[in-house]
Amino acid sequence: MKGDFSQFNSAHLPNTERLFLNFELDKTPLREQPSKFDSVVNLWRNIPTSAENDQEVKARALNFLDYSIAYFQHISNSGVHSDYKIDGVESPITYAQNGIVLKQWEDVPVSWKELFYNEENALVAYKYLMDGFKYGEKEKYSVSGLLLITFYLKNLRNSLSTLK
Repeated sequence: MKGDFSQFNSAHLPNTERLFLNFELDKTPLREQPSKFDSVVNLWRNIPTSAENDQEVKARALNFLDYSIAYFQHISNSGVHSDYKIDGVESPITYAQNGIVLKQWEDVPVSWKELFYNEENALVAYKYLMDGFKYGEKEKYSVSGLLLITFYLKNLRNSLSTLK
């Protein structure tokens, strides 16, 4: 199912009245593999019950990137390119028309940090992502927007998979 809630802001909706929504079936073919809906790319959302070692934290960060790639591929395939919103997805990355950038640690959403057992584990994941930005390939592409974001996320993912 797909819903367009861009016209609504929860601050403007009274909680004393019923809200009726009409849903429309999202008929976008799932051409991307894996799909953003696959559980295999959503494991990063499962908050651990105990502290994780560095390898487990890094695997969680890679899984987050796998989801992000699938998310942007899904948006690209849906044909809706101008008004996509990723605000609801916790991320330490800023996505822009001309690329991606890692936010400063202080600006990383608390909701993303809370996906880890503790702030120490979240910081390990953040530094791992930072290493990918520092040491990754700096390729230039002649595209912009969603396609560019997807390319850069894939580059980041590939760079991180080669780091120890």
